[in-house]
Amino acid sequence: AINTPSNEISHKQVFSKPQSSNIATPSFQDLHDKISSLQERLQAVENERDLIKNEHETAIRHMKQMSSQFQQLKTNYGVLKQQSREKDIKLTYIVQKERMRSKEELQRLKEGMIGILEKERKLMRMQLAKQGAPPAFKQGPPVYSKNAPVYRKDTPVRAVTVEQDAEEEEVIWI
Repeated sequence: AINTPSNEISHKQVFSKPQSSNIATPSFQDLHDKISSLQERLQAVENERDLIKNEHETAIRHMKQMSSQFQQLKTNYGVLKQQSREKDIKLTYIVQKERMRSKEELQRLKEGMIGILEKERKLMRMQLAKQGAPPAFKQGPPVYSKNAPVYRKDTPVRAVTVEQDAEEEEVIWI
């Protein structure tokens, strides 16, 4: 049986001769018009198919281009991320190096200050000895001023580094 959109026609109806004269045979013009109509429909469908095919190819090209751009961006992101890690490592190294340099400089400064204090103390003792210091300076408890601290040789002075770490705090005996 042949299926058509409007109805089903059996094989017998298509290939058999008409039994009665009631069925009119289509004229050549009718058949020609029908063929022309079907050819126009076929051409329209083929044009639509070509249009869809072109759109599909354009979409595939666009998708490939976008995929390529995505891969390039992904690669660039990886490179930038690696560069960022390297810069972070360099920065950490530079900061550690600068901290070490600062600590060494601070230690040299502290040692220099201690040396200067010791020299000044010796000079003061020598000047006091030359001038004949009063008995209060020679022996007995120290004389305290109201606001100024007085340090004796056995008085501890706390020297704290810039970072104020309890571990780095040192006691310097004058």
